[in-house]
Amino acid sequence: MGATMIWKPAFISYRVHEWTFFSPAEVFERVDVPFWHTISDHLAQDIELCEIEEWPHITACMSRHTQCPAEVRQALHRDIGMTSVRHILAQEHRSPTPEAWFRWADTLQGRRLLLTEVVAAYRQLCPQYPLPERMSAVLQALYLCGLFDWLSPIGIHACKRCGYAQGREHRSKVFKVIDVLRGKEEQVVQMPCASCGQGDCRYCPRCAKLGLAKSCQPYLHWYGWNLTQEASTHHEPLQQQPMSLRTGTNAYTSSHDVTNMPSVLQWEGQLSAAQQQASDQLQSFVQQKFGLRLHKAQVYQEQGVQTQTKAQFHANAHDLDQVQTYEEDGPHTCQEVPNMPARHSGPHEFLIWAICGAGKTEILFHSLDDVLKCGKKVLITSPRRDVVTELAPRLKDAFPRQTVRVLHGESEEKYEAGDLFLATTHQTLRFHGYFDLIVIDEEDAFPYHFDNMLQYAVQRALRPSGVMVYLTATPNRHMQKRVRRQELPYVTITRRFHGHPLAVPQLKPVGSWRKTISSTVILTELLAYVQHLIQEERYGYLFVPRVDDLQPVMSYIEDMILPYITRQGPPLGHGFAMDTVHSEDERRTEVVQRFRRHDIRLLITTTILERGVTIPYCDVAVLGSDDPVFNEAALIQMAGRAGRKPDDPIGNVWFFPEVRTQDQVSAINRIKGWNKT
Repeated sequence: MGATMIWKPAFISYRVHEWTFFSPAEVFERVDVPFWHTISDHLAQDIELCEIEEWPHITACMSRHTQCPAEVRQALHRDIGMTSVRHILAQEHRSPTPEAWFRWADTLQGRRLLLTEVVAAYRQLCPQYPLPERMSAVLQALYLCGLFDWLSPIGIHACKRCGYAQGREHRSKVFKVIDVLRGKEEQVVQMPCASCGQGDCRYCPRCAKLGLAKSCQPYLHWYGWNLTQEASTHHEPLQQQPMSLRTGTNAYTSSHDVTNMPSVLQWEGQLSAAQQQASDQLQSFVQQKFGLRLHKAQVYQEQGVQTQTKAQFHANAHDLDQVQTYEEDGPHTCQEVPNMPARHSGPHEFLIWAICGAGKTEILFHSLDDVLKCGKKVLITSPRRDVVTELAPRLKDAFPRQTVRVLHGESEEKYEAGDLFLATTHQTLRFHGYFDLIVIDEEDAFPYHFDNMLQYAVQRALRPSGVMVYLTATPNRHMQKRVRRQELPYVTITRRFHGHPLAVPQLKPVGSWRKTISSTVILTELLAYVQHLIQEERYGYLFVPRVDDLQPVMSYIEDMILPYITRQGPPLGHGFAMDTVHSEDERRTEVVQRFRRHDIRLLITTTILERGVTIPYCDVAVLGSDDPVFNEAALIQMAGRAGRKPDDPIGNVWFFPEVRTQDQVSAINRIKGWNKT
């Protein structure tokens, strides 16, 4: 059970030919042998191993040459003390105490990390300690305690981290040949490896940006551990430990009666009537799925909030072809049911279908409060980093007593413990079965909707008993079909939180605009947009279809538009600051922050900023709005950047296409339809 750190498979004809044990001899002698001596000591004390409840599981695993389940190893640790393991951890020179090691392992709970990432996590969480000389021995000791499992990130056919080629091993040879001919073959790559010296080592090319996952690279699934009473009586007080060594988590409460639990929400804002209705719907759904005993009707009456009837809600959602389905007539409440099970049958997903600027984040607050105060883990994820960074300060202000972590490519909190996580969808590849509630903001955004790797990662990060909530103004066709079939519970909001209508785009064809900007001809519509921003002292987005269009458009405005305006009128005074940004721009975060501070008057960008960024006193123009990259959903989202603040509730939007297209017309008609409700 204890001797194996990892098994590396040798593949021959897609079958496992040989499993090689990767456990250095010094690790076995230093860690595993004392472990078995501990058991021998118990035998000498006439303690029958057969009386230990977990022993049959251990012997069965040994006979099958498989790893013993982590919960069994943890139970064995509690039964026989595992003093040898604690002694090994304490022997490391200038390293954390055994209790601090346990807390460090707790911090990594719910994550699946490569060995290189585990080392990086140690350096980040324990900066005051050097890397132990015998890190492998320390990890094996923690493994024997049941704090994690040794795995291999690469299976015979698929990557276990990102699901690459998952489920394709059962496809027939005919379909595999067709995939190859179409250039869609998905398989892990075989190559000679300098690390292990094998010629058949495999790696996954798809998730390589998060660290190369190879079949010889250990992959650690961390379970964490609630410290026993013995471990709690450590010599070094917890409050003297570095904050990063504390778990930062709340223990799961044994009771789900949230009525008497103190709220962790400190938000003094007021929801609009439409927001309150949607919040009530979501809160009832979450409480039923988690078995939270709270009579919503009673609580809302105490707060002076009227619950809506089925007919009232249908009337509010009449602009859509479908309406929310109910399990019962009358006011929508969550009845208190004795011994309510942890989850109810039925769908465990919920859609909040709300227009741009409806205040979707605030709708989540009361549901997040119910879940967080029960000690459960929450993830709010989005495909766009800008959405995550926009939400972070709002969530931290609303839940100041909770540990909020923000995870993206440039984050320094990737391995920290927390209660509420904000992460890009790529970062969910490091989690496995950890979150009780996952909220996907802008589920239809690129690249999540088109990348099954990200969908696989988000679904895998959810506990089997968890709940998934989708937030979007433009659900994809598959999701809309599920709504029509009544397979997905949902709620709609067709009015912005400040009560004003959406800005209706003005469609003004401009002809062959790329040809125009490469000449000395003035593009009248673009000139009018820049003049509008200058005269009205406003700020603006200018969306273009391609990254290659950014610099030519900016140069055209600088060299042609601004000099023309200067010749026609007074000087521009302090100038007209412009900049460009796209998804691969190293200055992306800096440029967006400057735009937020109004240091930039006109930001020329791609669809990367179609969601998640709220700038007051801002108008929108889309150059080349007939390009295929601008579908109906993208056009609606870009138009939704205008008029989001109560003190600037309308805004202006222009579409500048070469020709009219159905997507543009549909987007305009959809916005007009919402404004009529």
